[in-house]
Amino acid sequence: MKYIKALDGLRALAILLVMLFHFYFLLEVGWIGVQLFFVLSGYLITSILLNSKTDQLGDYLKRFYWRRSLRIFPLYYLYLIAIAVLYLAVHIPADFTNKIPYLVFYNYNHYPVFETLSHDVAFTHFWSLSVEEQFYLFWPFIIYFLSLRNLKIFVLAIILIIPIFRYGVHEWLMAHEYPLADLGQIIYRLTPAQIDSFMFGAAIPIFNLTKNEKFGYQAGLVSALLFLGFGLMNLITTD
Repeated sequence: MKYIKALDGLRALAILLVMLFHFYFLLEVGWIGVQLFFVLSGYLITSILLNSKTDQLGDYLKRFYWRRSLRIFPLYYLYLIAIAVLYLAVHIPADFTNKIPYLVFYNYNHYPVFETLSHDVAFTHFWSLSVEEQFYLFWPFIIYFLSLRNLKIFVLAIILIIPIFRYGVHEWLMAHEYPLADLGQIIYRLTPAQIDSFMFGAAIPIFNLTKNEKFGYQAGLVSALLFLGFGLMNLITTD
């Protein structure tokens, strides 16, 4: 896929939003920077997969997963090893042994569901990495086996259904007496609850919104407005 310099600016914006959110909540809506990362990921990954869709399934999967593995796994597991050494030396972070199974298998976003919600400095960003890795497990297969027409239907359906899913999970968690103050964060970290963010990005190559420059600009503006609207809905349904 051709390198797009403008996306670096969007990444920088997303990083800034997240930093302002975590730094004493200077920007309370800064959490939407994570969604922006997911939108960019949906766009880039879908573009790559569509370009290689004509390959044999084995080659298609091998190429995708090999590149993803080299890009993420070495640094990720090196970091975990460094934290493990720190824990063996000074027992910091104190709850590392409870979290390690979730961290090793890229399942850290589910930790608050089965354990307790925590905002530790060492792993605060790992839940979003888990969401991305879980997205990679099924999206290549959907791209490969669905026709372009069915992909369009799938993307639109997901964008419409997921806000309802978030609301349903919220009601289920309340019925099962999860801590009220943690409900929003628990739902926010669930992979299915974030799939519509990826789909906004995936819609750009699937609907070929960049084919015509003028139409692409208009469609991008509409998509941004819709994304912000669903972001607000996400805030409402996970509050």
